[in-house]
Amino acid sequence: MRRIALSLAVLALPLFAFQAPPKKDATKPATKPAATKPATTKGSTPAKAAPKPADATESSIAPVRVYQVPLTGIWGFDISPQMMQEVIRDIQIKKPDVVLWVLKSADVKDGFYKQERANQLLGVHDRDGWKPVLPMLSAGLPGVKQVMFVEDTWGFSTLMALAFRDMYMAPKSTLDGLVRVADGWNVEDPEVKAKFRESAEAQSTAFALLGGYSDEEGTNRKMLTQAMMIKELKLSAEWNGRRLQWRLDPEGTYLIDDSPERCAAFPAFVAAELGLCKATAQEVDEVLFLEGIRDYVVIPSDDNAEIGAGEALVGKFNKRWNRNFDEASKLFDEVQLKMRNSPERIDLFKRNFLQIVEILERDPIAALKWGSVRPPRPGVQALKDQIRAWEEELKARAKSKSNGQGSSGGGRGGRGFGSPGGGPGGG
Repeated sequence: MRRIALSLAVLALPLFAFQAPPKKDATKPATKPAATKPATTKGSTPAKAAPKPADATESSIAPVRVYQVPLTGIWGFDISPQMMQEVIRDIQIKKPDVVLWVLKSADVKDGFYKQERANQLLGVHDRDGWKPVLPMLSAGLPGVKQVMFVEDTWGFSTLMALAFRDMYMAPKSTLDGLVRVADGWNVEDPEVKAKFRESAEAQSTAFALLGGYSDEEGTNRKMLTQAMMIKELKLSAEWNGRRLQWRLDPEGTYLIDDSPERCAAFPAFVAAELGLCKATAQEVDEVLFLEGIRDYVVIPSDDNAEIGAGEALVGKFNKRWNRNFDEASKLFDEVQLKMRNSPERIDLFKRNFLQIVEILERDPIAALKWGSVRPPRPGVQALKDQIRAWEEELKARAKSKSNGQGSSGGGRGGRGFGSPGGGPGGG
């Protein structure tokens, strides 16, 4: 009997080799890992540590320092290359052990183009703006482990998801929507179309190669991004030993897309099965557990120890450009109102427009939103043209007054944008 019991005990050992993360008690409020630094003892000599039991050696290991970055919202606005550069510079200063990118950006989904949404922005992709960001994500963060957790993605944001080898996906998320990248080459001129297409493919592949793939893997990865962008291409996969090989035809062992009416897409469970992501996970704690991280602290912001550094920086950046946009809008609306009620106040109109131009030239994200909202507003050049027209009218008024002829009245300054003869955009 002892021999049988010992055999059963030995057979049971592998069952305990992996332990799932403990489930949270639903009756207690969820708490985040400590974000504050451990307290230190003042004085020249450190305080004596209290005696620890022999089995407490693991607790003496310092927790992993995690810099968590929420990438939430509309691509190009809430997730912009300018914001990413500020985040990366802060990461370089904070020197974390792990950077955890949490991506939730699916601003364009089913049926969007069938509806008129005047107040909702579409994701936009600034290819030139992202060019300096890509090397910063790789060579700019040497020795820092980076992990991507995809909560939701569609469109341009899928490029960001594909940029990381250590990627996890929420069970209901999907890598999809890269057809949005291809929108840039929907032009009639065949030469222009070819250039747009080549540029879009090159940058999409650059995102997908950020994980440090070899040339052979790079060619393989390019086929993947092409099939996710171009409806006419088909996609399947087969295994060459342990290596997955993509095919731009439906003849592989694993068929992904054989329709010319859609692009290839990957639900989380398919992405995990094919190795596009490492696994599916429900939340951040589970992602870090699967990465072997049991004890960690989120690096706090400099201003508030209760908020992570990444969350604070992203929030502050996006509040800043939204505040600038709101200020420019307020100045513009004031001009439109005054034009109707006090058309002679072109000195005020000019002053407001000068402030708007200064804001838009200083803040590219505010300027991007300015050019995207409906109804459309005059661009920076149109604003400058109107300012010059008002300056000429002010000079004419001053000259007329000096000649004893009195004021010339509101003139052109009395008409708002969009009205006949009322400046740029008028009839």
